[in-house]
Amino acid sequence: MPEPDGPQFRVGPATGGGAGQCFPYCHIRAMRAEGEDIKIVHGRISQPATTDPGKMNRPHGWVVQGGVVQDWQTMEQEHGGGKFHGVGWPEELFNEVFSPEVDYEFTPEELTTIAGATETPGPFTPEEVQKHLGRQ
Repeated sequence: MPEPDGPQFRVGPATGGGAGQCFPYCHIRAMRAEGEDIKIVHGRISQPATTDPGKMNRPHGWVVQGGVVQDWQTMEQEHGGGKFHGVGWPEELFNEVFSPEVDYEFTPEELTTIAGATETPGPFTPEEVQKHLGRQ
């Protein structure tokens, strides 16, 4: 399956749409992992200090490696106040700031399997995870 960089990829049904490239970023990282000890997380986050329902509990994908969270926004788009750009967030601080709710954790192999089967880098529905990975 080619890297998610064109119209052959759709936003997964679990988002109801979506902005950004966090899920393709995770898929690319999974495809390039080759022995790296990483986990790919799909879940939901909330923007810090907001009561705007549109900025709370939003679908998001990120990579955790060695206690550091890397996502498209921080690694590629200079989010994180510049302090974490290109480096990633310390996992504990990311959890404190964004209050993530984890839906799934994937190994790189699992993510490439389900992305290939669904032709999307994510996020995935519970039915897709069950069908293609045999788990909840």
